[in-house]
Amino acid sequence: MSRYDFRATYEGEPIEVIIGWDVPLQGYFMYVERLDGTDEDDEDHFIFSNLSDADDSHPETLAPFLEVLARLGIEAPAGIIDDVKDDARNNR
Repeated sequence: MSRYDFRATYEGEPIEVIIGWDVPLQGYFMYVERLDGTDEDDEDHFIFSNLSDADDSHPETLAPFLEVLARLGIEAPAGIIDDVKDDARNNR
C-alpha cells in the first residue's frame, strides 16, 4: 500500500490528508482529518473518510477523491496526485 500525506487548512483549521493506493483491495483510499486535538473516536475528527462511502470505499479511479478535495477547497501539493496514480499503475 502506498501512502502520502500533506497538511492544509479547512475552514481555517489545520487538517491532514492521507491518500494512496491499496494493493490488496486494488483501489484508492483517502481520508481528511482534523489536527486540532479532536480525539480519533470523536465523530467530528474525520472530515472525510473513504470508509464512509458504502458504494465504493476503494475506487479504481482517483476522480471521486479529487472531487471531494475540490469541494472542501483543499489543493494537493504538486506531484502527490501523480505519484499516487503512478503507484496504482505499477500496483505498488
